[in-house]
Amino acid sequence: MKKIIPLTAAILFVTACNDSGSETASGNGQDSIWGYSSTGRNLVEIQTSNGQTIKAVDIDGIAHVGDMMLGRTEDLLQHGLTVAENQDQPTAQEKSISRAATIYPSSGFKWPDGIVPFALNSNLSSAARADALSAISYWNTNTNVKFIERTNEADYLLITNGNGCSSYVGKIGGAQAVTLAYNCGMAAAIHELGHAVGFEHEQTRSDRDNYVSIYWDNIQSGMEYNFEKINTSNRHDVGNYDYYSIMHYHAWAFSKNDQPTILPKQDDVDLYTMGMVSEMSAGDLAAVAAIYGDPGNGNDNSGDNDNDNSGDPDQNQGEQYSGQLSGSRATNIQPNGNWFQYQGGTLSATLSGPDNADFDLYLQQWNGRSWVNVAISESYSSSEAISYEAAAGYYQFVVLSYNGSGSYTFTLKR
Repeated sequence: MKKIIPLTAAILFVTACNDSGSETASGNGQDSIWGYSSTGRNLVEIQTSNGQTIKAVDIDGIAHVGDMMLGRTEDLLQHGLTVAENQDQPTAQEKSISRAATIYPSSGFKWPDGIVPFALNSNLSSAARADALSAISYWNTNTNVKFIERTNEADYLLITNGNGCSSYVGKIGGAQAVTLAYNCGMAAAIHELGHAVGFEHEQTRSDRDNYVSIYWDNIQSGMEYNFEKINTSNRHDVGNYDYYSIMHYHAWAFSKNDQPTILPKQDDVDLYTMGMVSEMSAGDLAAVAAIYGDPGNGNDNSGDNDNDNSGDPDQNQGEQYSGQLSGSRATNIQPNGNWFQYQGGTLSATLSGPDNADFDLYLQQWNGRSWVNVAISESYSSSEAISYEAAAGYYQFVVLSYNGSGSYTFTLKR
């Protein structure tokens, strides 16, 4: 048997968020690029339409909860905060309220058809611009949300320079800011776009006390408001609590003494992965799909797809995809670069590659924290086959070059 090369999608987030929130923004000296301190500032209480009180700090007239912007503080105090339930558009009653009465999601309003126009402000640093474009490409590749360059759309994201990394939550209308400082990084940009399309922080879920403990004595003074729960009873919590969501704080977030501020109640959670990932988890992707639909590229169970399918009307022939590996240890994800959700049953796949190369095939399942191999086909050629009785869950196939390069054909039956 050939040596198995470990394959995993769990990549540590090694940018500024690793350091307990010590990266500071300009302000009162206690701010972080991930949130403003309330010390010496006006900490306001905002009433929501579902009877909750949300604490926010006023920064230049805008109410902030960590890296989430809620709207103009004055208007929020006057009108309160309307809670939307994954709607595409406001109701007639909501339209009658001052526009400044921000819609706070589960995400406030959805972006219709998942189309999100954006513009890049010229004041962005070169690093932040690159991070923004990389994050946009990531979302466009892996989800059904599509960020498009703005032409004349009235509602759009204005990605701009700022003291930190921040975003409004969901679609609020008009030019809504997403701020990216020079040192936010690509993972933070993915995270902020998550807010922009309607996602809150995972650890603020109303059921969070079942999954994590908050150590208030370890939190920096003035940062405690960032750890308040948000009542999610009137909105859709999609899926189970996800420790490895890209929307989750890390264990030492806003720590004043290098001790954890958030600890999981499950023993098998990796503290050095929770809140430190550089890409969306399978749970994140499933949540986006639940709200905005599956990416039309093979991420559903129907077998229909628009990319590289042979188009053979005989479904018994399966779905056919093509790919190319550039050399030894190169990998591709199939089908068509994506994971997929499967309800259970037989998964069968074949691989046909060049005669002068040695390609292998792996079937992986998401176990809640990483991708693990559940079936392997490793011969000394590039002809591989897998048949696996799969339970319901999230899966992906990995094509790996043990030796050589060239094009291949991947066929999947499910």
